[in-house]
Amino acid sequence: MEDLLAVSEKLIIALGCLLEIEHDVIGNDLTNLWSIMISFLSLAIYLRDSIECSLLLKKILNLACQMVNLYSELHQVNNIIFALCKSLRLLGTPRIADKTSCVLLPGNSSCEIYVRSQEFRHALLNASTSVPEGQASGCIRQLVEDVSKSFKWLKMEYSKFDGEGSDGLEWRGQVFIYEKLQF
Repeated sequence: MEDLLAVSEKLIIALGCLLEIEHDVIGNDLTNLWSIMISFLSLAIYLRDSIECSLLLKKILNLACQMVNLYSELHQVNNIIFALCKSLRLLGTPRIADKTSCVLLPGNSSCEIYVRSQEFRHALLNASTSVPEGQASGCIRQLVEDVSKSFKWLKMEYSKFDGEGSDGLEWRGQVFIYEKLQF
């Protein structure tokens, strides 16, 4: 496992260097890059008791902040944020823990790492406050569309695990509570 962690860390460092040299290297693959990082976070969570894991985790969070800061400077905050949301939807299919989950599959824990990171939250805050006024309405419109897509996706995914259809989802305005699955 140490070899896997070392390779993972080197890959994250290489991606950071490529991003520093030229952001066009990433091109339209922001969603794939976030997916790679979320997958590596899952590996780090699985091997959470090792020192190498802590180093990998720090490198991943540094790269995430670097990406947010870069796209903020380019006035493309919406691209980086919505690519993250899309990758979470692609990788975050809910699983019932005792039946179908695998510890290396990305899930809520990977997202939680980002949310708990003070540096990442600070980078997102700075990026969101730097959105030019002319782009703010478009960003809000895109956010509404993305949140709507996410709610539809969640409803569809969770209803797969609910024998009674989508009755397990209780909608309250724009907020939902799923009571049958525990995360």
